[in-house]
Amino acid sequence: MEYLETDLQTLIEKGKKQGYLTFEQVATYLPDEANTPDKLNNLICAIEASGIHLRKSAPEDKLDGPTAEELKQAEAEVASLSTFTERVTRAGDDPIRMYLSQLAEIPLLTRDEEIALAKRIEIARSRFRRCVL
Repeated sequence: MEYLETDLQTLIEKGKKQGYLTFEQVATYLPDEANTPDKLNNLICAIEASGIHLRKSAPEDKLDGPTAEELKQAEAEVASLSTFTERVTRAGDDPIRMYLSQLAEIPLLTRDEEIALAKRIEIARSRFRRCVL
């Protein structure tokens, strides 16, 4: 199980309160010299799972702060996020597992089908070579 770092938890909580995160806020969490694939993957998964939108800058109408209703809603969402903090990645989110499960659904060729396709390939190659030469 992968657990979210405290820095990432505070970043997600801040994003929930605001309803968005700016690129500058995300950049402070990911300094250039300390980027690791795990840290980046945890950040992306956490942002996607919590439904936070990334913005270039803070919107003009949100600069004065959230309303009381928005704070209550954000607190409820943060409470629901606590179950997410225990496990960041799921099997359904892993692209390799998704690829392999889809690949398992495709039927394989029989011996006769493979031989027939190999013969067709050889015929096509010989025709191509004759045309080119």
